[in-house]
Amino acid sequence: MIQSIERALKIVELLANEQAGLPLRAIAQRQGLLPATAHSILKTLSATGYVEQDSLRASYRLGIKPYLLAAKPSFWSALAGVAHPILQKLHQAFDECVVLATLKNDELLVVAMIESDHLLSVNPTTARRPVHCTGTGKLLLSYLPEAHVRNIVRRQGLPRFTSQTITTVDCLIEDLKEIRAQGYAIADEEGDMGVSAIGVPVRNALGVVIASLGIYLPKIRFASRSKAIISALIQGGRELSSKLEMPQKEKERL
Repeated sequence: MIQSIERALKIVELLANEQAGLPLRAIAQRQGLLPATAHSILKTLSATGYVEQDSLRASYRLGIKPYLLAAKPSFWSALAGVAHPILQKLHQAFDECVVLATLKNDELLVVAMIESDHLLSVNPTTARRPVHCTGTGKLLLSYLPEAHVRNIVRRQGLPRFTSQTITTVDCLIEDLKEIRAQGYAIADEEGDMGVSAIGVPVRNALGVVIASLGIYLPKIRFASRSKAIISALIQGGRELSSKLEMPQKEKERL
């Protein structure tokens, strides 16, 4: 048995049962490790998305990666079905392209979409796309640990698609901090000229962001309706998240 792997897995298991997270010292004590050893393991787990560090509370909690690994294709098909009425309501309200997206191998994957009926419309492909230049992609990045984001950038780079594309990791990190603080993301001509994309979070039963609800539309139609679109998307994201909440009795068992 490889000791370092065993220790890392035990820390993941520990944090899976501690929804609020634990400080470094508590993790080290419970696992019988020196703080320096625990910190080294947590640093690796954070960089790969298995653990997320809460700098404000100086604690660690389970990251998004275990949830995404557990989410089989059937889960995403089921989620798309649950989300369809919400996507449909947003489509009826604005007649723009509405999407539900998640991360798959650190790339953006659209799992559900209703296309716009406008002649001038934006209907993104369901193929995997770079995450740094779309509203839904940036929203999902903003809820990952910074170390994980930097790891993605090291592997994938930040290719430029327009003059507005973010191409440095430090600028991206700052943008992601603002996105997380305000609760929604806007990509204004960052992936395609003339295109605006907005994304809001969708949370699972434990409050972890596992997907993003978004709207893609021509920039000329976004400016005059930006407040209404953002407000409706936020409400839609909350509504979908509420459908994923577990019963109170199940919460009490955690």
